[in-house]
Amino acid sequence: MNATRFAIAAALAASLIPQTTFAEERDTLWVEPATVAKQNEVSLGFMFELHTTAPLTALEAADEWLHFRPAVGLSDSLELITMFGARQRGPDSLRIDYSGAQLRYRIPAVTSFDLAVFGSYSFFFRDDHESQLYQGVSAGNRIGPAFFAGELSLGEGFGSDLGQRVEIKASGAGGVRLLDGIVRPAFEAMFLAPLNGDRMTDPVFGDAGSMTSLYLGPTISVHGERVWGTLSLVNGILSAAGKTTMVRLMMSVRL
Repeated sequence: MNATRFAIAAALAASLIPQTTFAEERDTLWVEPATVAKQNEVSLGFMFELHTTAPLTALEAADEWLHFRPAVGLSDSLELITMFGARQRGPDSLRIDYSGAQLRYRIPAVTSFDLAVFGSYSFFFRDDHESQLYQGVSAGNRIGPAFFAGELSLGEGFGSDLGQRVEIKASGAGGVRLLDGIVRPAFEAMFLAPLNGDRMTDPVFGDAGSMTSLYLGPTISVHGERVWGTLSLVNGILSAAGKTTMVRLMMSVRL
């Protein structure tokens, strides 16, 4: 699969970059972070994503994405992320899928929790030419070596033959920092429910329909000074999503 080969090559290239100071980091991949990059810091994020209802070795039955997420700190509280994505559906060729942008604002500390609000807009180049808006709030906290994170967000799809679609997402995670924070295993849970129309987050080939799903699974992240990487694998345990496995691998480097 073209997407899989590209993901492996990008991961190997990133691992060869020398180490310096790095700011923005993610311990989780299904929960939006409550932290932002510092002012004028620029990073390049890359994420490979795979959804399948078959064994992971049967890539011809998988839906795969490559996401590119350059980010810049506009201030110590505001981060801008530009987003580009390509998608490969089963044996089809890899194609440009969407482009968009996300703003994430870290709310000044009023409690021991980190709090952030975020909003994003994406335009899809598929036949339906749908636009999608997401907005939500995320929170995070550390107690000793343990860390916790949560997100509540709302998505809306519009401007296509699919009609207006609205989806709610609630997700949470908990983990621990080991070896001075270099290795961070965690466990993530994500609940997705359509409020109007079909689901926007589709497990495989757009067949999510109107089902409500719960996904659970482990996450592991490794953090250097300049480069970090996080791998997550979750499985659906509700409705037809019980057959679905979703994998994300994200790496980022400070430029």
